Amino acid sequence: WMSFPFPVMSLNVRLDTLEKYPDNNFLKRLPRLVNVFKQWRPLLAGLQEPFNGQIMDLQRELKPDISYAVIGYKRPGYTHEYASLGHPSRMKDYRTAILYDSKALELVFEDHIWLSDSPRVFESKHPKSYGIRTLTFG
Repeated sequence: WMSFPFPVMSLNVRLDTLEKYPDNNFLKRLPRLVNVFKQWRPLLAGLQEPFNGQIMDLQRELKPDISYAVIGYKRPGYTHEYASLGHPSRMKDYRTAILYDSKALELVFEDHIWLSDSPRVFESKHPKSYGIRTLTFG
């Protein structure tokens, strides 16, 4: 194991959709995810495949115990009016995201690129990749 000066976490949030097995639905997984965050209290958490609604659910369930700020892809024209669980854009806002404890860490830079030959082109894909891959960093 590598030793970090502070706790970090990386996990795949998975889809927020109907699943083959009903117990795999995100809202069924959410309490387990909240318990992991409360147990480990990472200062940084890298998330794979979260949608805006999933992040909002997680943030809501963690408050007031833990309060995370989030960075990640936001589609062009994004405003806070779209950051609601009921808005259809919530299923398009994030591909990768980073949660960070804003009380302990200061965000000085953030960016998001597509892992392709043209990383600044929206939804661009590498020719040998099965799907669109992205990278969020801060």
